[in-house]
Amino acid sequence: IFPKFVLLLPGDAARGALLVLVICALASVVAIRAALRVDPAAAINQSKLLAVIDWATSFVVKREK
Repeated sequence: IFPKFVLLLPGDAARGALLVLVICALASVVAIRAALRVDPAAAINQSKLLAVIDWATSFVVKREK
């Protein structure tokens, strides 16, 4: 059913490598643009708020480890 051998030509390898580089670069640009849209102060304050809530509830609710 499946071929025993696959012939990878130099042109195919180059196109594959170029395609991988383009996809990685596009993903990086999208990720950087998404990260730049986040308000840093809001992200830090949200993290602090969740940490304080977790700390405060640790005195009331006992967690099993």
